[in-house]
Amino acid sequence: MGIERLLLLVKESISLPSQYLDFYIVSENKSTKLKALQLLQIFRNHNCKVEIDWSYSKFSKQFKRASQNNAIGCIIIGERELQSNSFSVKWLSSKEQNSFQMSEIENLIQKLDHYKSSYLEIINNINS
Repeated sequence: MGIERLLLLVKESISLPSQYLDFYIVSENKSTKLKALQLLQIFRNHNCKVEIDWSYSKFSKQFKRASQNNAIGCIIIGERELQSNSFSVKWLSSKEQNSFQMSEIENLIQKLDHYKSSYLEIINNINS
């Protein structure tokens, strides 16, 4: 079977969602939720599609919900991040994780643009 035929079969059987979130914010407890709310507002002011997980579930369950919501990145606010005035981002496609200071949000937005264009390119290639 040729590669072209395989690609046609993949296109027919797999459809990637066209709806996505830029970020899904996960946090640990009540105090970290407050910081998460601040980040939610900041990223929305930068025209990012962002949702927050309101549960107090373990991070692994929150990461699963981030994937189910087609998030490109998952912003993590734990006690350690709260104490250091920082946050972490786990890029769900590559599983790469980076830490950012609150003052580095602009750098994160630029990095998001890179991941978003890769994500959208994959979707366009499969859906076309």
